[in-house]
Amino acid sequence: MPELRQEYVQFMESDKADVSWADAVDVRARGDRRRRNVAIATPAAAVLALAFAGGIVIAVNRDDHQQAGTRQLAHSTPTPSPSPSPKPSPSRTPAHVVTSADVAWIPTEALPPTAEMGRDLVVFDVKEAQPQPDTQDWIFAAEGCTAYTALNVRPASYLFKLSQKVRRAGPGVAGTGALEIRRYASADATQVLGGVRQVVEACPTYETRDPVLSTPERVMVSRRSYVVLSTGFAGDESLLMKGTVQPVTPAGEPLGDAVVSVLAVIRVDDLVTIVDLGLNDEARTMELAKKAAVRLCAATPVC
Repeated sequence: MPELRQEYVQFMESDKADVSWADAVDVRARGDRRRRNVAIATPAAAVLALAFAGGIVIAVNRDDHQQAGTRQLAHSTPTPSPSPSPKPSPSRTPAHVVTSADVAWIPTEALPPTAEMGRDLVVFDVKEAQPQPDTQDWIFAAEGCTAYTALNVRPASYLFKLSQKVRRAGPGVAGTGALEIRRYASADATQVLGGVRQVVEACPTYETRDPVLSTPERVMVSRRSYVVLSTGFAGDESLLMKGTVQPVTPAGEPLGDAVVSVLAVIRVDDLVTIVDLGLNDEARTMELAKKAAVRLCAATPVC
């Protein structure tokens, strides 16, 4: 059993979840990376992708740097220009690259300053991402819930995305959270919040097979539950929710500690932000969510 628990911890602290905040699988996997040594309050991230593999996820895509149209904003050492290479497939090339001259652009000022996040959190990995024309991602997925498929929630592609990761300060502290802002077409932005409510209502508690701990001889299961804590506290629409993931044995006995995460999703016009700090702190998450809604006005022409 100690070996199984260690394997579970290593998986959540590894980059195994980075498969590709555009792919629902990517987003869901982010939550499983913060397992031990960190208290979770929302989100991760990511927002996700939630932040639980196979569950509702709200977290930043940990592999955005591998996707076309994503630009790392942090300073880095210049490297020689690469040799010309074949152009990507037209289906992977954005029809238009969003710049600061476009309405879809989101300024970095829309992200919270480091001081606002608190001394116990470190902000890093700020990124912007262009839309992926052939990817319509749904970041609130609960595919392990039998009622989820019947919901037929419609995925939507963002027009532009800005994100940053956060982690607990201190050496050797595992786990990350995230704050992400996505601009959608107005109808899609409204649909995001409605879809979250649908999923939480339809899948308040369910169990899924754990692909990491399970073996051909033994199936390991994670029990997941979600509950809405508050609504209408910021922006045009807002939702504060708590998710709990408890690994269990086939007999239903707990395996290690449960992961509890409080996260906020806020909409201001066509912008949707996900506050996922990786902390189990309802008051703090709501406070930062309210401040985030105010900052979104700076990135919303009609605000």
